[in-house]
Amino acid sequence: MTVSLQYAAEKTEWTGVEREIGFGFECIGPQAFEVWLETSIDGTTFSRVRVTPQFYQVQFGGGKPTFIGGSVILTGDIPSTTTRISIERNTRIDQKCDLQNFSPFMMPTLEYVLDKLTMIIQELISNKCGLGSTNQPLQPYVYAPYTVLSARLVNDPLDILAIKATAVFESGGDCTADPNNA
Repeated sequence: MTVSLQYAAEKTEWTGVEREIGFGFECIGPQAFEVWLETSIDGTTFSRVRVTPQFYQVQFGGGKPTFIGGSVILTGDIPSTTTRISIERNTRIDQKCDLQNFSPFMMPTLEYVLDKLTMIIQELISNKCGLGSTNQPLQPYVYAPYTVLSARLVNDPLDILAIKATAVFESGGDCTADPNNA
C-alpha cells in the first residue's frame, strides 16, 4: 500500500449532534488509534481528555493490515464543554517482524514494515513540529531555534520529508518558528 505524503489528525468542531466522524489517514488498526475530547481554554489553547475505546467504535476503510481511512462512532456521553473532537494516529514504536536469513518471505510483510515505519516518522514530525494539522492556527506550539548543519536543494517529496525529520532529530529541540522550512 502507498502511505500518503503527510499525516494530519482529524479535528472536527463538536456541535453536540453528530456521532459519526470520518478520518482520511492510514492506520494499522485499533492499537494505533486515539480519540480525544478537546475543550477550548482561550480560543487558541485546548485542554484534552482521551476517550477510552469502550466509548467509541472504529470502522476502518479498505486494505489490510494497513487500513485507509474510516470513521469513528461515538457511543459514550460527551461533556457539553467539549468544543472539538480530535481523531489521531499513534503508532507503537516497535518492530515485531523477523525476516529469516536466506529464506523466502512475503512481500506484504516487508511492505507492512515500511508502511509502519513511514507512519511513525510522520507522527514524530507532526508531534514535534506541529506539521500536517488541518487546523494549524488552533494549535499552540512553541518552537526552539536550531542550527542547520547542511542544506541541499530537493524536489522529491520523500526527500523533503526525510530532510524535515533529520532537522528535527539533529536539532535536539523543536523546529524553527517556520516549521515548513525545517
